[in-house]
Amino acid sequence: RRLKSQFGAGLEPFTHVSLSFHMKEGRELVTFKRVEILKSYFTLSSKPEVLTVLEHFGQLLIEFAPPHQPDEKLYRLILACLDAADEDPESVQAMHPYFELWVLKLTGFLPDLKVCGGCGRTIRAGQEVVNMTAEGALRCGACAGGVPFALSPALHGQLSSLNQLKPAEWARRFRTLPAADRDRLAGLVARLTLRALERQPGPSKTHAAYKLSGGPGLSR
Repeated sequence: RRLKSQFGAGLEPFTHVSLSFHMKEGRELVTFKRVEILKSYFTLSSKPEVLTVLEHFGQLLIEFAPPHQPDEKLYRLILACLDAADEDPESVQAMHPYFELWVLKLTGFLPDLKVCGGCGRTIRAGQEVVNMTAEGALRCGACAGGVPFALSPALHGQLSSLNQLKPAEWARRFRTLPAADRDRLAGLVARLTLRALERQPGPSKTHAAYKLSGGPGLSR
């Protein structure tokens, strides 16, 4: 037996809506009063590889966004990424690290990607090899003693462009990186998220999203 609801279409996954609801204190369930569809992205779910990444986007928001607290910046981030994915569904896989890095940044878990954490010097993006600690802090060549992970100039340039580029453009540049750099970036994102949450985000299938976006881990 199918349940009938006047709001059914507006509650489909990946639908941008304007709504009002009533919630009683001490109860998790809410009563919807109005649901207006602003834009539907439901067609994106027809591709399993795209659906996997979009589900991971949603899981990250659940994990990082405090409940019942509006966050305009996270709201604009997910809309920008959904709009970009709607225009070019093939880009959503490369957009995954962009989205996750921004979530880490907006929630205070992303280290400064432009300044050496040792001496405080501004690192010239895309012009020098940069090293990274296990915690994600950058080290310039002079401060890199014993720091395990090296980032190529191209990879550091990609990270540094996070603030300047929109999702689609960042994803296009990501796809031009050498495979080794894409692997390292995907691993870096996974490592920083694991450190922030102290566990893997969401169900085990999110590992597929990491692989789709570039690779399984950060190699030395």
